[in-house]
Amino acid sequence: QAYASTGDNQYKSKLDFIVAELAACQQAMAGRFSHPGFLAAYPETQFIQLEQFATYPTIWAPYYTCHKIMRGLLDSYLLTGNQQALAVVTAMGDWVHSRLSRLSRTTLNRMWAIYIAGEYGAMNEMMADLYAITGQERYLATAVAFDNRQSLFGACLNNQDILTRLHANTHVPQFLGYLRVFDQNGVPDYYTATENFWHM
Repeated sequence: QAYASTGDNQYKSKLDFIVAELAACQQAMAGRFSHPGFLAAYPETQFIQLEQFATYPTIWAPYYTCHKIMRGLLDSYLLTGNQQALAVVTAMGDWVHSRLSRLSRTTLNRMWAIYIAGEYGAMNEMMADLYAITGQERYLATAVAFDNRQSLFGACLNNQDILTRLHANTHVPQFLGYLRVFDQNGVPDYYTATENFWHM
């Protein structure tokens, strides 16, 4: 963002360096995890434990930190044209797809409802953005995998206000994602739930 605002090549040089180092980490780990696109602040075991419904503080929101890395990489591509950043983030998207596409809707609902451990930032927005850029359907399918329909999303769809005592940092980004999913798939539920959430 600093480079896009100022055009100062010091920012671009630093960004390119960081992206290249992240790419080197991803490449170095390619044979050690369930999919070669893995790149995260936590070991893959945290994601596996989430799939087994581990709670905070045993694990600490692995998809939340995944979102921060992916968003930074995608913005590096969008704001500076760094092609390597796009390559790294799409590989990460493939890794996320490989983990979530094999899980049942029941498992996904339960994962995303776990306080803190299941927090995922705006991963649904991130995957919808990858779909918009690449046209690869698997990314939009993965965006929908982050639906939290048994919790706040379902309540908002029914215009039922259950916001009291919910963690804002968990839920506000989810609705940014639902709106972005609607932008891509046109399914009215995503818009309706988001609009109701806004009014609540």
